[in-house]
Amino acid sequence: MEFISSSEPESRAEEVWGVTEWAERERRTRVRALRASSEPAAWRVVVRESRAVMRSYTTSFFIVSRFLPAAKRDEVEAVVGQEIQTAFGEWFEGALIDAEVDVDPRLGTWDPATGEIARPGAAPEEPLPPAGTDDPSG
Repeated sequence: MEFISSSEPESRAEEVWGVTEWAERERRTRVRALRASSEPAAWRVVVRESRAVMRSYTTSFFIVSRFLPAAKRDEVEAVVGQEIQTAFGEWFEGALIDAEVDVDPRLGTWDPATGEIARPGAAPEEPLPPAGTDDPSG
């Protein structure tokens, strides 16, 4: 598979999603799938989001997958999209833990668990539930 790396031209850099967008996409997809009227409708929600991931992160694989029968293409896109999202999450989590971030104490403190600066005196935010949970609220 072809993945976008930081060494590729800037024109593709605008396709790369930040951790906030990944988390929001995952949350929205989970909520939409759980609220779907049927299992096939939930599957379409997952496939549609997986297709967006593939289109943005695996150009050549996405193009080749167009030759598959529709049902098989949906399955491949769901699996590959999830693999990409999992790989990004694992990489980013490691990068946050290893990051050395200095923050002026007047502005807050670095929270490697969320990848954000916690404001002074602010209550810690609840992290999103892991993918695959049945909690539609998060």
